[in-house]
Amino acid sequence: MKKDVMKLQNLKYFEKLIELKTYSKVATFYEVSQPSVSQGIKRLEEDIGSPIFIHLTNPAGVKLTFLGEELHKHAKVIVEQMDLIDIAINKLNNPKVKIGMPPLIKLFYFSKLVSELDSSSIRINPVENPSYKLLKQLKDGSIPLSLVESISPLHENEIHSEVIGKDKFKIIISNNNPLAAKSSINFKELANTPFIGMPNHTLQRKVFEKLEKDYNIYPPIGYSINNLSLIKQLVANDEGFSLTIGNLGFDKSNPKTSFLELEDNDLPDLYVSLAYLKIHKLNAIEKKIVNVIVNKPISSL
Repeated sequence: MKKDVMKLQNLKYFEKLIELKTYSKVATFYEVSQPSVSQGIKRLEEDIGSPIFIHLTNPAGVKLTFLGEELHKHAKVIVEQMDLIDIAINKLNNPKVKIGMPPLIKLFYFSKLVSELDSSSIRINPVENPSYKLLKQLKDGSIPLSLVESISPLHENEIHSEVIGKDKFKIIISNNNPLAAKSSINFKELANTPFIGMPNHTLQRKVFEKLEKDYNIYPPIGYSINNLSLIKQLVANDEGFSLTIGNLGFDKSNPKTSFLELEDNDLPDLYVSLAYLKIHKLNAIEKKIVNVIVNKPISSL
């Protein structure tokens, strides 16, 4: 059996040598010693009973013999199939795990979560939707796990949830706006300043609409876009103000923008929770993901 395995590896050396032309490059590619590659090719020639390469000195490299050409026709197919088998087995052993993420959470948190996971054994497929849709997807079994935004701790009979982040809503505004000189602000002062924010049904937009209704103040809508980078740029260019989701996604060191506390006493907090159905039995990979999220919550990143 060991000899058979070596034959397969020798075929890989053979095909890569045709491509890269030198033994040293093949050795570097497979992270083995150059003698290992040379011995592999020698064993292949011994198995076949004839040379398969003509070694050239000027120019440096190798050239296939007639028998080598025939072997190449078949070895190429075998090696390609071996690679496809490796990919298929890797996918079966390491399936992508769907995780629901609201738009802003995905923009801020996804790359940081991936960096905390062992990407060789755990792969994530983020499912982006507003929180209310993600809760529906959890309940109908479309996704096993989700991050969910809410303005109070999540309480649903069917769902297990754990708060992984909490913060205050703040105003972000350009330093060119006179209001940036203040440390805190009342929503009424923004009556004539355009609002730049996320689309309808996002938590940010719902909180903004709550402020409008509570104060009967309706700032003009400058832009409604699902692109955090563009929102930040528009705010920095003094196109309007935005309502931040806590500290998520906004760089406080940006010299062009300022964060202002909202003086509104009844303004709700932002909660971000990890959620999954109580009846859902977490598999080993999902448990690892849950463990990483709980031990590396949003508030610490």
